[in-house]
Amino acid sequence: MKRVWLDLHRWVGLKLSILLSFVLITGTFATVSHEIDWLIEPGRRVLPAYEADDYDWQGMVDAARAAQPDWVLDWIQAPVDPWFAAETIAITPEGERRRLYIHPGTLEVQGEGDWVNAQRILRDSHRRLMIFHHTGIILVSSLSVLIIISLVSGLVIYKKFWRGFFKKPRTRDARTLWGDLHRLGGLWSLWFIVLIALTGLWYLVESIGFMADIRATPYPKRQIVDATPLQAPDSQVSLNDLVAKIKAVEPAFQVESIWLPAFAGEGVKLRGTTVALLTRERANEFIFDPHTGATLRWTEGTDLNAVQRVSEMADPLHFGTFGGIWTKILYFIFGAILSAMSLSGIYIYSARMRKAYEAQAKRGGKHRDMLLEAAE
Repeated sequence: MKRVWLDLHRWVGLKLSILLSFVLITGTFATVSHEIDWLIEPGRRVLPAYEADDYDWQGMVDAARAAQPDWVLDWIQAPVDPWFAAETIAITPEGERRRLYIHPGTLEVQGEGDWVNAQRILRDSHRRLMIFHHTGIILVSSLSVLIIISLVSGLVIYKKFWRGFFKKPRTRDARTLWGDLHRLGGLWSLWFIVLIALTGLWYLVESIGFMADIRATPYPKRQIVDATPLQAPDSQVSLNDLVAKIKAVEPAFQVESIWLPAFAGEGVKLRGTTVALLTRERANEFIFDPHTGATLRWTEGTDLNAVQRVSEMADPLHFGTFGGIWTKILYFIFGAILSAMSLSGIYIYSARMRKAYEAQAKRGGKHRDMLLEAAE
């Protein structure tokens, strides 16, 4: 049975090594993709860093509209970290999607950017292999099954693996060194491998519709506490007034993004974080009438059922965004280890096969020499 598990471990790691390594590497860099864009695009940078309890949302929207009056603003995102600018997404008259970077303190428009950036490329490559169809997501998420098989088979063939956490790698030759590093990396990454595999498996369940399309399941509606219309001089209420209205009801709510109405009758959506831990922004959402300020809908992560809550936890746990820059760095490190394990496994197997072929060739050469001596 140990031989069967060993062959299974080798087959999974070798036959699909190119695809698996690509997904692991792109996923590793996707965890810090915003930071990569920060390095590439000067307009994203806010130096010195700027921190605020509440941003001037309406001021940032007004600044974007003043800079590009012909563009239709879609949504605005809060700074990822204090050294990031706020970001608005807008549609140009030509139908192109563009980004505007706004200093959250001075309200200065610092620059523009394309919709397709490092973050989009890495995320779409990792999530769907740039296949913009649900089959791409299914293909990538199905690799979680292979990761689970590799994990289980690796633990089975590594006898008394718990003793290897502090085992010093041997340096007898390159194959031995990489083999020991492969096992050592696997042991210290056990928690990470399990987390990535399980969240990936959940994506697979979602993508094939096994849970009857979780995202289409109506989320519960809270009772509207205060639907008093807000007074505003313009045709639409101030976004700052809407934020203040939320704070009066839910002081812990931190607005992360605001989605502006695109069609008549559509509400203003304010999404963010609250007391419900490890949830995506969309799980905590306030929707207001843009003209009267009346509360149309109010949902929080604490209202979700068990299945919905697991669904909303998947992204923060999979990409490590729940703890800011420090968890991103942690995920990047262990993602790099996991990627190195995939590549080192290929090297270890090829080195073992090369050694076996060389030994077989030597045996074959000795056999031919014996035959020649006998013939003489």
